[in-house]
Order: sequence, then C-alpha cells, then structure tokens
Amino acid sequence: MQLGSFDRRHLQGDITVQLGDSGNLPGRLVGVVRDSGMQTDEIDDDRIYIAPSITWRGERSNLIVLASYQRDDTASSQQFLPVVATLRAPPGCKLDPGTFLGDKNLDKLESRVASATVLFDHALNDVVTWRSNWRYIDAKTDFLEIYADSYSNPEDPFVDDERRVVNRNIYGVKPNNRILTADNSLQFDFATGAFAHVLLAGVDYTDFREESSTFSGVTTPIDTYDPVSTGVVVPDYLDMPDQRSTKTGVYAQDQIRWADRVTMVLGARRDRVVSKTQGMPTRPTTKRPGAWA
Repeated sequence: MQLGSFDRRHLQGDITVQLGDSGNLPGRLVGVVRDSGMQTDEIDDDRIYIAPSITWRGERSNLIVLASYQRDDTASSQQFLPVVATLRAPPGCKLDPGTFLGDKNLDKLESRVASATVLFDHALNDVVTWRSNWRYIDAKTDFLEIYADSYSNPEDPFVDDERRVVNRNIYGVKPNNRILTADNSLQFDFATGAFAHVLLAGVDYTDFREESSTFSGVTTPIDTYDPVSTGVVVPDYLDMPDQRSTKTGVYAQDQIRWADRVTMVLGARRDRVVSKTQGMPTRPTTKRPGAWA
C-alpha cells in the first residue's frame, strides 16, 4: 500500500497458490489499483491492472497461460506554460507549476490494453524439444488535449494588453491496435566429440494492425492567471487510413561449448516485412531481399 502527494492512494498485490493436490498446477494473480492526482491540477493518474496466470507441468510438457488487463484514466501533464510566465517571469507574475490550461471536462488519456499469452514446450525425446509461444494484444486509446499556444511567439504569447490571455489548440486521436505474435522453434541438444551443441531453429511472425481517427484545430483562449475554460467545441474526428504490417522471420542458432571454458555462437536470420496502408496502390507481391546475420 502506498500513500503520497497529490492524493495518491496505491494498492498492489501478488498472490501465488497451488491449484489441486497434484502440485504441478500453480496459479498466480497480480493486481494494481491506483487513485491519484498529479502535480498538474485537475489531472488524475488512475490505474487498474490485473494479470492472472496458470502453469501446468507434465512429465515432458509445460504449458503457461497468461492474461492481463490494464485501464488507465489520466491526461497529459504537459501544459506548455509560457516561458515568460514561468522561468523568465517578472517578480509576482510566475505561474504555479501545477497550472492547468486545458479543460477538465474534455482533457483525457483513456487507455485499455488486454492481452493473452500461451507458452508451450514439449520434449519429443532427450534430444529434441519443441516450443510454441503465442501472444495477442488488443489496445484502445482515447486521447484529447487542449494546450496553450506558447511556442508560435515564445517572447510574447499573450493576445491581450495585460499579458494574461493565450490562445489554445486542441488535438485528439483514437488509435485501436491489434497485435498477434508467434514464435515456433525446435531445439536440438547433442554433442560432436568434445563439443556440446544447443541448436535452435524456428520461425516467428508478427501481425500489427491499426485503425485510427484524429482531429486538430484551434479553440478558445484562456487566462493563464485565472484559468477558466469555456466555449470549447470538439471537432469531428477524421478517420485515418488503416495500417497493417506483417513480419515473418526464419532463424537458426548454434551455441557451441567446449570443456566449459570456450563458447561460440553462430547465428543466421532472414526477415520479410510487408506494410500496407489503406487506399494506397497495391503492388505485386515480390520476395524482398533479406539479410543474414
């Protein structure tokens, strides 16, 4: 349990238990709950995280299943406060570092990430072991920020004669990402004379997809010394072209050890990456050159 500045209340736990009487089925649960503010006024730093997992151990096989879910409710703490009202402010005119120039009803960073992972290995015999690992991630973010235009004219960003009011910009984005990764390999343990070998050969694959919408524009100004946000209208979101990127890799590696004194590793890998953007012309599929290293 943690208690801290800015009304920080944080609770986390990690519990491991044996499921059943066999002793080969441990389970684990990790969790976090946080309710907190930040140095910047009006901004929360809240989080919920839960990650259950279970492991099954057999005579020749092992299976681990993991899941996680994380939810963050916060906003951008970067307020772009004018330098002439902070570091270079005249006496009596310095803004408090916690000054918030956005809109407490609109500024947000809401993130949701869920994942599932499966790790499996099986010893086919005393020489060969097969491993198969998979992970899927689904991530959604809703980000909206209203921030001061303190950079167009850093020496004098104010738009009024009293040097108090600054213009503001508004920006929002909603990406939705889905990621699938897989890695399948065979491991060979053998010896050639005085040399012990661990030979690894496999294929890995990644499929990344993103759907996103965004907007940006100018919104109402604000008094930096008495910040009250009014009149903000959120523009319509514009759908961005869908993105997809896939990568397939083939690899091999030989770890060679001699007399527990000398180790040498030989490795080779070849990757093929394909990226696609919605609306772009489709090109014929060709085998692109890869690199062995």
